[in-house]
Amino acid sequence: MRRRGWVAAAGCGAVVAGSMLARLPLVSRPLTPDEGGFLLVGSQWSPGSSLYGNYWVDRPPLLIGIFGAAGELGGTIPLRVIGVVAVVCSVLLAFELGVIANPRDGARDDESWAAGLRVLAPAAVCAVFLTSPAFGAPEIDGELLAVPWVLAGTTALLLAHRAEASRRRVAYGVAAGVCAAAALLTKQNVVDVFAVALVVACARTRRGARRDLVIAFALGSGGALVAGVMAAWSRGTSPWQLWLAIGPFRWRASEVLRTYSPSRVDRAHDLVAAVVLSGAALVVAAASTHLLLHRKRDRVTEGSSPLATVGVVLLVWESIAIASGGSYWSHYLTGLVPGLVTLTAATLEHPGRLLRGISMAIVLAAVSASIQLARLGPGGSADTAVADFIRTRSRTSDSVVVCFGHPDVIWQSGLSSPYPLVWSLPVSVKDPRLHLLDKVLEDRSRPTWVVVRGGLGGWGLPAARTQRILSDHFRLVRDVDSTAIYHEIHGPRRVSG
Repeated sequence: MRRRGWVAAAGCGAVVAGSMLARLPLVSRPLTPDEGGFLLVGSQWSPGSSLYGNYWVDRPPLLIGIFGAAGELGGTIPLRVIGVVAVVCSVLLAFELGVIANPRDGARDDESWAAGLRVLAPAAVCAVFLTSPAFGAPEIDGELLAVPWVLAGTTALLLAHRAEASRRRVAYGVAAGVCAAAALLTKQNVVDVFAVALVVACARTRRGARRDLVIAFALGSGGALVAGVMAAWSRGTSPWQLWLAIGPFRWRASEVLRTYSPSRVDRAHDLVAAVVLSGAALVVAAASTHLLLHRKRDRVTEGSSPLATVGVVLLVWESIAIASGGSYWSHYLTGLVPGLVTLTAATLEHPGRLLRGISMAIVLAAVSASIQLARLGPGGSADTAVADFIRTRSRTSDSVVVCFGHPDVIWQSGLSSPYPLVWSLPVSVKDPRLHLLDKVLEDRSRPTWVVVRGGLGGWGLPAARTQRILSDHFRLVRDVDSTAIYHEIHGPRRVSG
């Protein structure tokens, strides 16, 4: 291995170690509502009364399966370890993109130490932003778990585009298709690999190349999607109900968000600020300037790489996906990482002094992420206190309903919920008159515990009748940080404060 190879390998190891060291101390932080909710849903997923077992959530099946595996292994720490594995895999794939992009031909073949370090730029970008609290770290969500699939699919498509042997193109194409389907089955709006496939297909069409790559990609993605949907069906999640959850439901949910969630505007502003303060905007600006200047100098040849176009297309689509998400939580920004990585890798195809500017942008982003990580407190929330209160005073036969959202309380309490809608947005869309909730609270097998966070009347819900039912059948036993805990009046066990 030449000097550049040794430097690149050692640098990649250092970047991987740094990303692990940044996330490992955070594995025991309290769960977020989404993390606890997905663990709750995944851990009981089997044929039941709702979409996923006895609960309903607008997420695709691979995500629920991953959380189910984490739940079987113990919950919080296994889930966070899975997150660390996703980050490490993403960094390694980003490094591979850097190797693909870095030229080693003729006069431009550079074996210097600087050339070895240059290959690390995409991996460094990946590590920095997947460990940045501005991008939602350390939360494990669909966006983070989809990143390795997107980078793997993108890498496979670029390798297929370069491959001369038909067998290799077909193999890479099938692999890319599987990755595209896996990303979509992890987060329903992550169609990034399909966008990359479109760019590569257009590039090959201009060259008059054979369509074997397109066919292989279609077979891989189609087969993996069918397999994923059928696997979910075998566990009680029908394809039609799954489509209603991740398709039409989102349109109805966007209407509810626009009407009843004014705080989302503030969160949208926070996302824009996070893109700037995290250094992501600086990386995009430096890489774009470098590529635009070199585009004027270099003649595009017949066999030129579509990497720069792929990077731009990814960033554009990922920005659209974030804007259309509606709620604008910080972990949405994790979806930008594949675009940032690919755009940075594209700059390596044009070595020059401007790469120093990109390196400086990456260093500043790393400093920003380090400062944010250092300022993270020990965590903890009212949800943990509420769950602890219920868990220490409940029996295994008890059940709990949380009004509304905060499904992590259910998971941490160790109980189940007879109400299938454990997030607030599905309640507003699927039970807007609270008829189902009222039926659950009035039923003879009503829940033992009811938790009300901030009142019943939010999101435009008509809560008068629900409040009367709550007063008739439950009594307030504790209030924790504006969270009321009720216990069934005629329950089997008296609860003391």
